[in-house]
Amino acid sequence: MAATLVNPMIVDGQVIGGTAQGIGTALYEQMPFDDAGQPLGSTLADYLLPGATKCREPRIEHMMTPSPLSMFGQKGIGEGGAIGRQPRSPTR
Repeated sequence: MAATLVNPMIVDGQVIGGTAQGIGTALYEQMPFDDAGQPLGSTLADYLLPGATKCREPRIEHMMTPSPLSMFGQKGIGEGGAIGRQPRSPTR
């Protein structure tokens, strides 16, 4: 028995959004600090975000494995493209 995608379009949108978010975190975002340790990039205007024209659409392949914990084997999905990191403290 294979798990069923309840709404494939939503699942694909989550995958594409998570991919764009991960690309943005890896290539566009930085968290600069001044010598006193104050953040210099405090608003979204201070760094670039990737738009639709900056990211290729990923090739998506679903690996469906049913959950033994739900009646129909369904599971949830969420964007997992980026996990925030803890900024390094400035050297004193």
